[in-house]
Amino acid sequence: MKLKHLLAGTAAALALAPLAAMADGHMTRGSSGHLNIIYWQAPSTLNPYLSGGTKEVESASLVLESMARFDESGTMVPWLAADIPTVENGGIAEDLTSITWTIAEGVTWSDGTALTPADLIFTWEYCTHPEGGCAQASYFDGVTSVEAIDDSTVRVNFETPHRSPTQPLSAPRARSFRPHNSPIVLARVPLNAPRPISARSALVLSLSPSSVQMT
Repeated sequence: MKLKHLLAGTAAALALAPLAAMADGHMTRGSSGHLNIIYWQAPSTLNPYLSGGTKEVESASLVLESMARFDESGTMVPWLAADIPTVENGGIAEDLTSITWTIAEGVTWSDGTALTPADLIFTWEYCTHPEGGCAQASYFDGVTSVEAIDDSTVRVNFETPHRSPTQPLSAPRARSFRPHNSPIVLARVPLNAPRPISARSALVLSLSPSSVQMT
């Protein structure tokens, strides 16, 4: 009986040790450098266009990215883009029937090849193909064409004035893909691109039946 109580006491002490360390200032939350995101179910794909689930979309954000994102204050910030198109800077047509994006200088795929308008055009073609089954097709509603203006500029044209012209290539689930005739590269880290949020190039995604662990 004494041994049983001794073991129970030891286990309790070990369990409370991290809390005591935090209380003494020797350990702070997040000091280990690890972030665990626990879902009710493991992600089933890293292709956000084939799933409407949050767990897939958030996992895919490690390897597929959009032209712009929102920061913690809800402000749209450039991500793969050089800047945010607006009517004032000429990036959005005054009649809201087109938007022009410029890819930030130095953005590459993980194999070192440049991100080009062809990748953005393919993203639109891939998601709007009638036999593709894209779960995010609604983000491209009203888009009549996506065309390359030059080696780093692409214009999205709308059938009618669009109330949110930035949506097709910068919505939370609208991310750039590679054309099918390019080398298959699942993981992509933009290099030397503006990073308003801390770089995630050191994050490694590992899937398990009950969690997504990023280390």
